[in-house]
Amino acid sequence: MSEDYDDEFDFDDRDRDSDDDQEIINEEDQEEQEDLAKLEEDEEGRHEKKEKRKLPPQDPSAQLTQVQGTVLPLARDEKGIPTALAIKVDSKQRYLVVMNAMGVQLRSYCFQEILVKGHVKKDEQGNLTIDVRNYI
Repeated sequence: MSEDYDDEFDFDDRDRDSDDDQEIINEEDQEEQEDLAKLEEDEEGRHEKKEKRKLPPQDPSAQLTQVQGTVLPLARDEKGIPTALAIKVDSKQRYLVVMNAMGVQLRSYCFQEILVKGHVKKDEQGNLTIDVRNYI
């Protein structure tokens, strides 16, 4: 009789072990699902950040133009950092740089000749402005 009891006891242990195994598998599956969801959220967040980095839409009246000239600082702050730039094409013509993200990047090219492509239009005072899209 004690042998029957031992066999029965062993059987119960195996049942309990298989239930525990199934719980572990279910937990692992759930953790894997959560990890995948986090990865998808991260990927969406990166995509949104890329979308935010895009340059703003342009004024339809502005024309895309390529300009080659020297970057000149027009104004500086108290630390000497240029706050306004122009691209001088020749002795008579210059383009005021719109100081968006690309315009700020041009600060490091003061007094250097560069080639820029951007949208050109006239401001309220009649000055030509360029909203830089890329440069080399």
